[in-house]
Amino acid sequence: HGCWQVGGGNFVRSDSPYIAASSLKDLPLSEVLICAIDLWENLEIDDDELLEIAIRDVSHQIQKKKSLVEDELIGISHDKNWPEECKKIQSRHKKCTERSSMSLDLDICNSFSKEYPIDRFDPKKDPTVLYLVMNQLTCALDDFTYRVEPSKRITMFDPVFEGVGTLSIKNASIKLKIDCRKERIKKFGGEVTVPVLQLQELDVGLEQVKFRFKETGADWLLNKIVSNFTKGITQLVRDNMMEQISLSINDVLEHLNSYIEVNPDIMLKILGISIDDLEENIAWV
Repeated sequence: HGCWQVGGGNFVRSDSPYIAASSLKDLPLSEVLICAIDLWENLEIDDDELLEIAIRDVSHQIQKKKSLVEDELIGISHDKNWPEECKKIQSRHKKCTERSSMSLDLDICNSFSKEYPIDRFDPKKDPTVLYLVMNQLTCALDDFTYRVEPSKRITMFDPVFEGVGTLSIKNASIKLKIDCRKERIKKFGGEVTVPVLQLQELDVGLEQVKFRFKETGADWLLNKIVSNFTKGITQLVRDNMMEQISLSINDVLEHLNSYIEVNPDIMLKILGISIDDLEENIAWV
């Protein structure tokens, strides 16, 4: 229609890496549509919302072009609320941009520092060898197949749903702390003390988990039902994530400790301490 030109109206070229790698590359887009694509990419809006915004924006631009050609404003009146909606989308995008960057705090004991001996690892003050905090994590699982059915089918008419779904997790956070302590073990027919790494703290947080059914024939009904259980689904996903992360970390630490058990002097030398500096691990029963 002759109005999609860079520099004309609100059309610009986006520097978004997603747009640059897609079929939208080098295509002039309105500012509001760029904001909507960024929101969709960050899982702030779903496919249907992005499609609605795109249709309304393109329709608005066509009507705007017609009004300029015909020297009248009748065409713009088809969607009077669109300018206000554009402001809301851009405001939402601004808030998303302000908090979208993932934060990472990593603190590893400064055992190798020779310039600052005060900061060297002192297990008597703090036995932490690794403290890790990750915030504002976002992940998505698209187009996975599922089957929903009663645990016990009473009749052949019990409902069974199969289809494709999407799962999005917003603003996840992970915090963990690993300490170094010492343990007594049986070795060479006697008892020896060796350093061990232990997971002392693990916390997983989730702001929201969204699950959507697709291609079931009853998407509108199932998605409405699921929306009423968002808090329960979020808590369930959080608990499962925490369990799996804990199992994975403990499995890694078990392998590391098996190596440390054979070579305790290497670990002590890396930390710059002696075995007497470590607190003994006490198992409460």
